[in-house]
Amino acid sequence: MSIVKPDEMNFSNKNIVLLIEGKHGVGKTTLALSSKRPLLIDVESGVDRVDAYYRKDTLVCDTWEQLLNDLETSDLSNYDTLVIDTLGSAIDLMTPYLIAQNPKYKQDTSNQLSMKGWGAVKVELKNLIKVCRDKKKDLIIITHCKADKDGETTIYVPDIGGSMKDDIFNDIDLACFMETIGNKRTINFTPTDRFSAKGNHGIVGIYEVKNLENHEANDTIAELFKSYREELQQEVVENKKYNELMTLYTDKIIACKTITDLNTTLEAILKATHIYSSKEELGTRLNAKAKDLGAKYDKTTKSYLKQ
Repeated sequence: MSIVKPDEMNFSNKNIVLLIEGKHGVGKTTLALSSKRPLLIDVESGVDRVDAYYRKDTLVCDTWEQLLNDLETSDLSNYDTLVIDTLGSAIDLMTPYLIAQNPKYKQDTSNQLSMKGWGAVKVELKNLIKVCRDKKKDLIIITHCKADKDGETTIYVPDIGGSMKDDIFNDIDLACFMETIGNKRTINFTPTDRFSAKGNHGIVGIYEVKNLENHEANDTIAELFKSYREELQQEVVENKKYNELMTLYTDKIIACKTITDLNTTLEAILKATHIYSSKEELGTRLNAKAKDLGAKYDKTTKSYLKQ
């Protein structure tokens, strides 16, 4: 086991898991294929609906066993992103595989999944995500949505069964809801009262999706993932600067023995380039030290004076 300090962490090559949710026909698959060097895992047999110019290499699987075997044995070195299209169809493909493993995963009166079966689905999806991370691949999961009602509000939820529609958000980094507003297609990473979403590390709010007229570059997700990694790594750099700043001036505060020392340290803190709440935190620590030395900050002279 190796312990890594926060300012030593490197996320520049982090693998990202994204969920794209939206109505049928809004362009989810084409959007997913705007990722970097994607391989489409077409469990819904819908690649024909993608404009021929924007189609990418596609893995077609008839069974879940075949999918797992292909992911394990195929040479994936030419791909940076795996795209599951769609989650609902993947679960349908997975269902007979799971029931064959354990009959208790099946409801008594049908071939539908039992509660234990849905638990097994969650485990299987976690394993799939782990496989992608182990292979250093980004993963995009596409899901259709269905309308539901919450009082008078129409809400949209992933079109999958069990509690998966909520649990899926626990295992992903980003989730966006795709829809058409006016004549523009958009993706939204900020949750609303109409749909769930998930954004972080600078990827938040609404983004307009290219209309892809005249065969322009399809690179929306590739650029978003690049921005995500850059922001994540920048946060590491800023955290390192913050920790160094706090350590430097906390040591100076501790070393103060006189009121002159307090004012010298105050001047240095005020001239420093601060990060996050470092200025306020250091001010609180300096005031506490001043109290120990029998001094107090005077707003008129903007310095510490003896009480």
